Amino acid sequence: MGTPKILFIVINYYNETEVGDFVTHLSKQSINDYQILIVNNGSKNLKVLEHITDSNTHASVIHSDKNHGYFGGAALAFNSWINQHSQLPDFVILCNTDIEFKSKDFFSSVINENADVIGPSIISSKNKLDQNPYYKHRIALRKLKLLRVIFSFYPFYLLYQSASIIKTFLTKQLNANTENKKQEVYTIHGSFMIFNQTFFSKRGNFNYGSFLYGEEIFIGEIARINSMKVVYDPNIQILHHEHSTTGTFKKPLHIKFMKQSIDYLINTFFN
Repeated sequence: MGTPKILFIVINYYNETEVGDFVTHLSKQSINDYQILIVNNGSKNLKVLEHITDSNTHASVIHSDKNHGYFGGAALAFNSWINQHSQLPDFVILCNTDIEFKSKDFFSSVINENADVIGPSIISSKNKLDQNPYYKHRIALRKLKLLRVIFSFYPFYLLYQSASIIKTFLTKQLNANTENKKQEVYTIHGSFMIFNQTFFSKRGNFNYGSFLYGEEIFIGEIARINSMKVVYDPNIQILHHEHSTTGTFKKPLHIKFMKQSIDYLINTFFN
């Protein structure tokens, strides 16, 4: 197998049917020079995954007996690729499988981008709002410390999340006209991240030191430290169907993971 122009990394965590639908949807795009690495994060439904790879030569599976999380799975796939190939593809795309491309020539716009990290317009199926830019400016340490307190007590989190939903909707509505332009930002939404080859040549990586959540801030910090350019481009558009297993309100275990991630980010980048 030669080096493709675009390498996709997707994570399977008991969502094999959705992964199959994503692979089929991707095959209808105008670009043919791509490869998909599916990281199987502990799922035992191997027949479905075998059917996906047997029916599509662009797809292959990396099996694992445990759940590595989102960036942990991405690191596993990326390191596997590096060990087997002499060079990187032009672009690496890490994304959810619950997305839909708005046009068949989506990747013609991607290939013409020259930023280190690129975030498309990601329209949520829940509220029809754009999830990018995730943060236009660097998150403040005081906000991270506040989040650490909120994620320490589940009732605090429930109140915070309720207020956040309302604030997000109002903010997006007010800024709809001003944000809908190509611009350099601090970081982008984690459901669809496009990494130029230059991201890795400038010491970029997926070696996130926590299990789940906070990956966007990690990328923002990696880009900031290494003087990378992160761009939000609304001319590149996808629809995010928002995975059914990820509810509006997280479970207590997930809030624990969120606090652990905040601790990691503060200790690694803000102290």
